[in-house]
Amino acid sequence: MKKLMLLVAMLAMVLIAAATPTMAQNDKAAKQAQKAAKQAQKAAKAEAKAAKAAQPSDKIKEMPKTGGVTINASLLGLGAGALLVGGGLLVRRVTR
Repeated sequence: MKKLMLLVAMLAMVLIAAATPTMAQNDKAAKQAQKAAKQAQKAAKAEAKAAKAAQPSDKIKEMPKTGGVTINASLLGLGAGALLVGGGLLVRRVTR
Protein backbone atom coordinates (compact mmCIF):
# COMPACT_ATOMS: atom_id res chain seq x y z
CA MET A 1 0.00 0.00 0.00
CA LYS A 2 2.85 2.40 0.83
CA LYS A 3 4.57 1.70 -2.46
CA LEU A 4 1.31 2.27 -4.30
CA MET A 5 0.85 5.66 -2.60
CA LEU A 6 4.43 6.60 -3.43
CA LEU A 7 3.90 5.56 -7.05
CA VAL A 8 0.70 7.61 -7.29
CA ALA A 9 2.44 10.66 -5.79
CA MET A 10 5.34 10.35 -8.24
CA LEU A 11 2.93 9.92 -11.14
CA ALA A 12 1.05 13.06 -10.11
CA MET A 13 4.29 15.06 -9.97
CA VAL A 14 5.35 13.83 -13.42
CA LEU A 15 1.92 14.70 -14.79
CA ILE A 16 2.12 18.22 -13.38
CA ALA A 17 5.65 18.69 -14.69
CA ALA A 18 4.62 17.52 -18.18
CA ALA A 19 1.35 19.46 -18.32
CA THR A 20 2.76 22.85 -17.31
CA PRO A 21 4.60 23.63 -20.58
CA THR A 22 1.61 22.45 -22.57
CA MET A 23 -0.75 24.80 -20.77
CA ALA A 24 1.71 27.68 -21.08
CA GLN A 25 1.65 27.65 -24.88
CA ASN A 26 -0.39 30.37 -26.57
CA ASP A 27 -1.40 30.80 -30.17
CA LYS A 28 -0.40 33.86 -32.20
CA ALA A 29 -3.82 35.55 -32.00
CA ALA A 30 -3.79 35.39 -28.21
CA LYS A 31 -0.27 36.82 -28.09
CA GLN A 32 -1.25 39.69 -30.38
CA ALA A 33 -4.32 40.40 -28.26
CA GLN A 34 -2.19 40.48 -25.13
CA LYS A 35 0.29 42.81 -26.81
CA ALA A 36 -2.49 45.19 -27.89
CA ALA A 37 -3.96 45.16 -24.38
CA LYS A 38 -0.55 45.99 -22.88
CA GLN A 39 -0.08 48.87 -25.30
CA ALA A 40 -3.53 50.25 -24.47
CA GLN A 41 -2.78 49.94 -20.76
CA LYS A 42 0.54 51.72 -21.22
CA ALA A 43 -1.13 54.56 -23.13
CA ALA A 44 -3.81 54.94 -20.44
CA LYS A 45 -1.16 54.99 -17.73
CA ALA A 46 0.81 57.68 -19.59
CA GLU A 47 -2.34 59.82 -19.96
CA ALA A 48 -3.12 59.45 -16.26
CA LYS A 49 0.44 60.39 -15.35
CA ALA A 50 0.30 63.47 -17.56
CA ALA A 51 -3.03 64.52 -16.02
CA LYS A 52 -1.66 64.03 -12.53
CA ALA A 53 1.45 66.06 -13.34
CA ALA A 54 -0.73 68.91 -14.62
CA GLN A 55 -2.58 69.14 -11.29
CA PRO A 56 -0.94 71.37 -8.70
CA SER A 57 -0.13 69.51 -5.52
CA ASP A 58 0.43 71.94 -2.68
CA LYS A 59 0.26 69.46 0.16
CA ILE A 60 2.89 66.83 0.88
CA LYS A 61 1.55 63.33 1.26
CA GLU A 62 2.78 61.25 4.14
CA MET A 63 4.50 58.04 3.20
CA PRO A 64 2.91 54.85 4.51
CA LYS A 65 4.70 52.98 7.25
CA THR A 66 6.54 49.94 6.05
CA GLY A 67 5.55 46.51 7.22
CA GLY A 68 8.11 43.82 7.73
CA VAL A 69 8.66 40.75 9.75
CA THR A 70 8.57 41.43 13.47
CA ILE A 71 10.20 38.09 14.22
CA ASN A 72 13.92 37.60 14.63
CA ALA A 73 15.76 36.04 11.67
CA SER A 74 17.26 33.33 13.86
CA LEU A 75 13.76 32.15 14.81
CA LEU A 76 12.83 31.96 11.12
CA GLY A 77 15.90 29.82 10.49
CA LEU A 78 15.05 27.59 13.43
CA GLY A 79 11.51 27.09 12.13
CA ALA A 80 12.74 26.32 8.62
CA GLY A 81 15.23 23.79 9.98
CA ALA A 82 12.55 22.10 12.05
CA LEU A 83 10.30 21.82 9.00
CA LEU A 84 13.12 20.29 6.97
CA VAL A 85 13.94 17.74 9.65
CA GLY A 86 10.27 16.89 10.17
CA GLY A 87 9.74 16.47 6.42
CA GLY A 88 12.76 14.20 6.18
CA LEU A 89 11.53 12.03 9.04
CA LEU A 90 8.10 11.81 7.42
CA VAL A 91 9.58 10.73 4.09
CA ARG A 92 11.75 8.18 5.87
CA ARG A 93 8.70 6.73 7.64
CA VAL A 94 6.62 6.55 4.46
CA THR A 95 9.33 4.81 2.46
CA ARG A 96 9.95 2.13 5.09
